[in-house]
Order: sequence, then C-alpha cells, then structure tokens
Amino acid sequence: MGLFLSKLLPVLVFPLNLTCILCLVSAILAWKRKFRLVAGTAMAAFLVLFLSASPVVTHVLLRGLERHYPEPESYPKAAAIVLIGGAMVPKLPPRRHPEINAFGDRLLQAARLWRMHQAQWLVTTGGKIPFFQDYEGNEATSYAVLLTELFDVPKDSILKVEAGQNTYGEAVAAVRLFESRGLSKDILLVTSALHMPRAARIYRKQGFIVHPAPTDYHTDTGGSFRFFDLIPNEFALAETAYALHEYLGLAVYKMMGRI
Repeated sequence: MGLFLSKLLPVLVFPLNLTCILCLVSAILAWKRKFRLVAGTAMAAFLVLFLSASPVVTHVLLRGLERHYPEPESYPKAAAIVLIGGAMVPKLPPRRHPEINAFGDRLLQAARLWRMHQAQWLVTTGGKIPFFQDYEGNEATSYAVLLTELFDVPKDSILKVEAGQNTYGEAVAAVRLFESRGLSKDILLVTSALHMPRAARIYRKQGFIVHPAPTDYHTDTGGSFRFFDLIPNEFALAETAYALHEYLGLAVYKMMGRI
C-alpha cells in the first residue's frame, strides 16, 4: 500500500492531472451557480496548463537539475558501472524484443563506458511494479539482454540488481550485491542528468563512492531564444512533469533521510 500511495499521490499534483481536477471543480461550481468561484478555478486551470506547457518554464526547471552534472571529459576507472533503471519497455506483444523509452540514452552511456574499459563489471538495476505493468522478468534483465545482444557485453560480466521498485530500493539492493561479491563500492553511476542530483545522493548515502556519468540531457546551453519558445506544446508539458517528479523526489527523500 505504501508503494501504491507513493506512486499515486504525486501524480495527482502533476500539471495535467491538476488541470483536470481544477476543470472538474469548475464544472461542479458552475452546476451550483457559483460563477465567481468558477472564474477563479478556471483561471487557475489555465495558468497551470499554460505555464507547465511553456518551453521557457520547462527549460528553467530542467536546467535547475541538469546544470549540477555537466558531462566530464574523462572518467576514472571504477569497480563497476551501475546502470539505473527507468529506460526500458518490456517485451510485451506485439514486441518481440525489449525496447528503450525516452530515457534510453542511459543504456547507450553504459555501453559506451563498457567499451572504454572503465570497469570490470556492468551492473544493471530495476525490478518491476506489477500494478503498473506486469510481465515476465524485470528491467535489470531487459537491460542485460540488450547489452549482450547489441553491444556484445559478455553475460558473465553483467550483474543484475533485480529487487527494488524505485531508485532507493535499487541502491539498497545494490549494497547487498556488492557486499556478497566482495566488490569495492567504487562506481560509475549512469542515469539521466535530471535524475542524477537525486540518484548520486542516494547511492552516496548507501556508502558508494560515486563517479557520476550523466547522459540524456533534455536541455542545451548553446541555443538562442526563439519565438516558438513562447508557445505552449505537449512536449514541454511532459518535460515539466519529469522535472517536477525530480524536485518532489528530492524534497521527500530529504525529509525521509534517504539522501
């Protein structure tokens, strides 16, 4: 129940759902003929949707996360490359193979570091959440399949953290894996740049020496302002939700003592 609520409650305050809630409240108030309140809630719904779908607002929110971890020019050798879950689409019909989602650059970065011989082990992480999507296997296994199939990473060089249904749970399970194998907890941590502020702190809290290997940047610093940046769009709305998810996660994990 705790996991279910932790996944459900944040979603209710994300822009799209919050807008839907405000629209529903406006409809109820209109039915009750409380038109001044209708105007207020309707305007609130408009502002939430407009600002959340604004590329300018989205850029500010994402840069606030990604600026902390620019990609380094080189990486040190480490005991293992740890690939954080969240980038896989499971092998469910009509798919005959696992696929990657919008965060799939994580897989590419891990494969790149492996090809650079930065570590002896490549650790894939990620369980599954059955009430979201149930399928055979888990995300760590799906990662391993693609790393072997597409990038020739030997199966016996991949260690899997198959427990854990969020980043914290994966980090706790990774501790058990490293200790059982007698491995140094010196790692190259691979995840999206917007997720790295939270992920790096979680793993360090668990006693890992973390060398961030960020990827999957959603913003850039070399572009110039364009007129269309003022026009809301559905892509910016989704990106704002990703950013808010991380800010909320940072706040909650800080209160819980996980970072």
